[in-house]
Amino acid sequence: MSARSSASRGARRVPCAPSWGPLRPRPRSERSSKSLSKPVDADRLVALGRVTGVHGIRGAVKMRFYSGSAPAVLAPGAPVRLRLSNGQIAVFTASEIAAQGGRYRLRLAQIEDRDGAQALVGAEMVVARRELPELEAGTYYWADLLGLSVYAQDGACLGRLVEILETGGNDVYRVQGEQREVLVPALASVVRRVDLTAGRMWVDLPEGL
Repeated sequence: MSARSSASRGARRVPCAPSWGPLRPRPRSERSSKSLSKPVDADRLVALGRVTGVHGIRGAVKMRFYSGSAPAVLAPGAPVRLRLSNGQIAVFTASEIAAQGGRYRLRLAQIEDRDGAQALVGAEMVVARRELPELEAGTYYWADLLGLSVYAQDGACLGRLVEILETGGNDVYRVQGEQREVLVPALASVVRRVDLTAGRMWVDLPEGL
């Protein structure tokens, strides 16, 4: 894995907050972030998945969830908030959800025919950040990581985390700096510390990055 120049992508200047200086690595027991219980913005909307198509003629839709599986907050009778193409939020009630070949079929109580379902294709399912269950220490929601300022162990600012790539193994964080782009493996041996409250991540880059 290597860093790539961002010049060809028309990258803009990406500021970082002032560095705190070199970071002394913490023991594993100290690396968990306690800020998940007090998110910076608990009311912001987080996208969980997208309506990708329709199923049958009775109003069911096909869903693709970004995590690969249906979120715990989705169950029959639960509210379903969809962000439509015009930016408005429409609220429905889930009546049925079933796995179907790596995707999911979702029935909404208010949608009774194919035309109604077709109108929802492309909409994103969203929830307020505070509605998501807390994760175990050292595990983070993508929405909490995107936008973090990323620092090397010597205190140098590498840029901001702008995208998370799924590679089939570990995820990869795309960090956009002022002069270049760095791809950071999402491994415990590389990501040394995350502080969501401060909006920062510290990494120990392998040789070559």
